[in-house]
Amino acid sequence: WLASVLTMYLETFARQHQLGRAVQEMLFDLTAVQRKRRPDVAFVSYDRWPRQRRVPRTEAWEVVPNLVVEVVSPTDRVDDVVDKVAEYFRAGVECVWVSLPSREQVYVYESPTQVRILTRADALHGEPVLPQFQLPLTALFDE
Repeated sequence: WLASVLTMYLETFARQHQLGRAVQEMLFDLTAVQRKRRPDVAFVSYDRWPRQRRVPRTEAWEVVPNLVVEVVSPTDRVDDVVDKVAEYFRAGVECVWVSLPSREQVYVYESPTQVRILTRADALHGEPVLPQFQLPLTALFDE
């Protein structure tokens, strides 16, 4: 549910500002790390995939998202999530958000080792990937 709500906020913002596309559960072919990954939410800018170019109807989209979001479930292992974060950055992702719904926190990774932890009292900001995007975490976690 959280991924659906976040996708809606990101897609609405991206369309209004003509920045790119937000997608949910899309499979990406990350050739730089020779792996396919399906983040819970992803944003792909028009710089990486031009607006006039359709999203292909293939198994995996051959583009590296600018932003990926992983929503941690109770069955996810911390090691696996941290490995995914590092892998996303090696593939060329600019920013990774890891949401922990049970704690009402979002970990904002700007690199594999630079992370800020946000709580429901904070707002999620999209810089540098989504300039001016702001989402109070109460709006996300109260849905």
